Amino acid sequence: RKVQSSFGLEQRVRSWIDHTPFLHLRIDLINKCNLRCVMCHYNNPAYHKRPRKVVSVEEFSRLFDPIGRYVKTAMLSCADEPLLAPSFEDVLRHISERFPNVEMSFCTNGTLFDINHQKTVIESGVSRVMVSIDGVRPETFETIRRGAKFERVLTNMINFSKLKRFLGVDWPKLQINMVLMKSNIHEAPAVVRMAKGLGAVCVEFHHAVPTWDVHVGRDQLRHHRALFNAYRQEVVELGEKLNIEIVIPDAFPGDDASDIQIKKVTQEHVERLWQSHSFEPIK
Repeated sequence: RKVQSSFGLEQRVRSWIDHTPFLHLRIDLINKCNLRCVMCHYNNPAYHKRPRKVVSVEEFSRLFDPIGRYVKTAMLSCADEPLLAPSFEDVLRHISERFPNVEMSFCTNGTLFDINHQKTVIESGVSRVMVSIDGVRPETFETIRRGAKFERVLTNMINFSKLKRFLGVDWPKLQINMVLMKSNIHEAPAVVRMAKGLGAVCVEFHHAVPTWDVHVGRDQLRHHRALFNAYRQEVVELGEKLNIEIVIPDAFPGDDASDIQIKKVTQEHVERLWQSHSFEPIK
């Protein structure tokens, strides 16, 4: 009986595996990025001078196809800029055509997310696009995201929102990511308001994390705990007011934020870009 019972359980497990996708895959299609952000390993020449390696659609197919039916989600970026990969759009089409039930997503710095990429992303049924934006003022954004132009990134996002409206689709969901530091945390509430205006469903915040090759020094918010706690509370309350999901690290324990003055950051540059593109934000 024990042998038969064990065999029956094994059969049920195998049947579940065969019919229930359960793998969450993350893969980079290239080992390059076009920016040198202050909190990123690509700010270290040892990384950005590495020989270029690209995963072709044929290589991706050999890796992915044998496990494709078991994959639930595929995130096509880990630590690099996926839109630099020549195979990016072909990989999207391959997954969409061969494994239409796989939920695709990717994270990008937004600089290369032009209308052609946007069309392919929508046509391929990508579920979520995550765009990294670390401020609403050009000087803040461009100081952190070295090599990027704020106006170009925001224009790409405006065009993306307009294209989705024109096509009458609600996918991919837009998520804005922001790395928090002392130098930009005062713009976090404004980033939430901008994200809501672009139709984003979520804003996800992260601390700058030092590693052996990335040093952000006193800009880390662990050195300014009360400051983080104060803005965290402001951001959470704003998210509830605007009905947009907020993902943010927990408050630091034991640091009173009541005496911190919240700095109000206006969005004149954002508003001017919206007006110049005849764009009416989603309220």
